[in-house]
Formats: sequence, C-alpha cells, structure tokens
Amino acid sequence: LSGFLQSRQYTAEEVDQVIAEFERRADVAKRLAQNHAKVRLAAAERDVLNIVETVRDVLSIAESADKSLLAEVFGGDCERLHRIRFILDTLTFSTEADRKDQRWAGLQDVTDSVEEILKQIGIWKPRKNNAPKSIEYHGWCESLEPGRPIHFLPTVSGDVTMSTLRWSIEPNLPQFLT
Repeated sequence: LSGFLQSRQYTAEEVDQVIAEFERRADVAKRLAQNHAKVRLAAAERDVLNIVETVRDVLSIAESADKSLLAEVFGGDCERLHRIRFILDTLTFSTEADRKDQRWAGLQDVTDSVEEILKQIGIWKPRKNNAPKSIEYHGWCESLEPGRPIHFLPTVSGDVTMSTLRWSIEPNLPQFLT
C-alpha cells in the first residue's frame, strides 16, 4: 500500500483492499466492544486508527489528484465512499482519546470533501437503504464441532449492495461463541 501512497496513484483494486481491511478491523472492534473485552478492544481500536490513516491518505490523494480517476474509482454507485461512511457513522471508540484522534477527524473531513466533489461534478448517488427481498443460506453442515470455524455465505436478492449490508446477531452470542 505504501507504494501507491508515495506515487500518489491508486487503482480501484487497491482502494478496495484498503476499505476491506478498514471494514475488517472495524468489525473486530465492534465485536470486542459487544463482548466487553476491554484489553483486546483497546488493541483493536489502535488497529482501526492505524488503517484510518491509510484510508484518509487514499482519499486525500483522490481529492487532490486527477478528478477523472476520482470519478472512476469513487463514482458509479458511490459504494466505496458509502462503505467508509458506514464505518464512520457506526463505530464508537471506547476512550475519549480515540474519539478525539486527529486521524479519525481527518478521515471524516476528507470523506465529506470527496463526497462534495462527487456532488459538484454531478455523479453523487445517495446510499441505497433497501432491505433485501430474500436471504438464503446454502451449505449447512450436518454437525458443528467446538473450535472449528464455520462460515455461511448468504445469497441475497433484491436491490441491495452486498458490501454495504451488515449482519448482526441479537442478543449477543455467549462469550465462548465468537
């Protein structure tokens, strides 16, 4: 990632990698916050802030560089920016220091700025908040074993974007099930 930051060039694939890592780290922090794992949560929040710096830098490059590349990568359905905004809107840090971290504030500011540029050039599309029409899970195991990870990938139909959907379990799983 440092290579494209130094060259001030980026591709859609590189941006996708950075956003996916941002989402992954934010999801870990949210899960640990729900489980009240304070020590691990502090480390996870530091990890989030570290990737925030990279996301902020990518958006800063996009903001100040070629607008046609910005439109190509962040335009269309504007999904990439919506994914970043979703985390900014839903992640709450556990400490005041993390909430006031300049990297977080900087990411919020540059996200607003890129959104404004997309609006000015007439290609901004608001986020779709449509609910899926149906969700199906395939490939269920006949039995589950303790300690063995399981992954169920849904098939979702309807006018939705898979990457902006968020899944949750309520009430929270017991601590031994994560």
